[in-house]
Amino acid sequence: MNNSSAIPPPEPSGEAIHRQALVEAAELLAKVLDTTVKIPGTSLYLGLDPLIGLIPGIGDVLANLIGTVILGMAARLEVPRIVIARMSLNLLINGAIGAIPILGDLFSVWFRSNSRNADLLRQAATQAARGTHADWSYVVGIIAGTVGLLLGLVAFVLWVAVSLWSRFAGIQQSESRAGHNRSCPWFLLASMVHLERFTQGGAMNGSGCVQPSATEESTTQGTVLVVDDDAAVCHVTGQMLEMHGYRVLYAENGEQAMALLDENSDEISILVADIVMPKMSGPQLAHLLRIQRPELPVLFVSGLVSYSNFEGVMGGWMLKKPYSPSMLASKVRDVLATFGSKSEMAS
Repeated sequence: MNNSSAIPPPEPSGEAIHRQALVEAAELLAKVLDTTVKIPGTSLYLGLDPLIGLIPGIGDVLANLIGTVILGMAARLEVPRIVIARMSLNLLINGAIGAIPILGDLFSVWFRSNSRNADLLRQAATQAARGTHADWSYVVGIIAGTVGLLLGLVAFVLWVAVSLWSRFAGIQQSESRAGHNRSCPWFLLASMVHLERFTQGGAMNGSGCVQPSATEESTTQGTVLVVDDDAAVCHVTGQMLEMHGYRVLYAENGEQAMALLDENSDEISILVADIVMPKMSGPQLAHLLRIQRPELPVLFVSGLVSYSNFEGVMGGWMLKKPYSPSMLASKVRDVLATFGSKSEMAS
């Protein structure tokens, strides 16, 4: 029987020893960062990575910087670039989600990006025939998912922005319409004119407007300058005053009113002005007219503001819209009586 001596295995080369040392160093670092201590009662491990991530501001950045040491070892071992790309994505995912307070740290405990990278490093460094199809699929999938997520996020942000803008524009438009209807109730004022005309025996002309009675046409109580930026309201207000014997001058803005005062300064008995008007408000107009006619009585009318805000402004009185012809005429008489206007003419 022949006795053959056992052939000792070949000793590893210096390069192989160096490669193995780098792999073991990567695994040791991954263990320190991800799996130092087992959490009692669970299958999870806790390392320095999630603990460092608890440091406000720089914790997650610092943890990922330490994790890049394994990437440097992979580069020194000349593993395929696609493997390095996959390892980089693991760190990126860990850093991005880990930045979320509390939840991010819990994710880091479960994901263990450094342990995943150490496993990839060992496989790529020790298995020469290892394929890279899985690495390519992983990288492409992550990139595609990230792009899809970003596009979805952009679409969501745009949708929210458009929805908020549409809602804001709709509210503004609704408020504008509502404010216009409140401040310009011409249809309601006109109805009051018709009602009072009929009760006083007035007649309707062919165009649907009420004709003043003979008594109204022959009686003149004074001249009223009516200013309202809404032409319909301005006309109806003037009709109300004409019903009660006043001569009316119409203006739809401050410029027209100032021109009429220049032409009829001695004849105008009182200013009846809407408060809210573009370019020049009622109080602003009253201030300018009072420079020329300091004693000019002023009656403000509005459907938007309250008595407490404008009663007494520029020495003026306030009448809330809507009002009837009798209410308006009575208020005008009260203002004229209070101011003792010398420009008031008897019929």
